Amino acid sequence: YEIYQCDWSSDVCSSDLTVDKVALVLVLVGALNWGLVGALNVDVVDKVTELVSKDNEQLNRAVYVLVGVAALWVAYRKLSKKH
Repeated sequence: YEIYQCDWSSDVCSSDLTVDKVALVLVLVGALNWGLVGALNVDVVDKVTELVSKDNEQLNRAVYVLVGVAALWVAYRKLSKKH
């Protein structure tokens, strides 16, 4: 059972795969954000959450925690995959 298994051309995916897809998207968002922070000193998460709330520190923290939990989920799913 691979994390990427899903019929992308249809909406037929199990709930586990939906969680996997959401987790993967969050990990990609986090990775791209940190790449931009490192390369260009641009924090896209901060800029987007600032549109929602001027006092966005807690919202930023929540997004970063979600990205971290998603990374742990993706790692767990990959490492627990049966060969």
